[in-house]
Amino acid sequence: MSVLAKAPKWWQQRHHPLSYLLAPVGFVYGLGVKLRFALTTAYRSSLPVICIGNFTLGGGGKTPLAIEIAGLLKRLAINRYS
Repeated sequence: MSVLAKAPKWWQQRHHPLSYLLAPVGFVYGLGVKLRFALTTAYRSSLPVICIGNFTLGGGGKTPLAIEIAGLLKRLAINRYS
């Protein structure tokens, strides 16, 4: 049984003091992301790619779904080339 964490109340408040204190951190983080994207080149795979879900930490069901899709593709390949 998982317990969902509640978001802090100040997340929903527009003009909370913590919002102002964390704004510079967000700004620096945003600059870092922009820099990273500016300095890297996109990779284009020559093979089809299946994206399952978003980057989340546990409990999203991505691994069981990936295993199921891999099994399905394997069964389709076996049936196709048999």
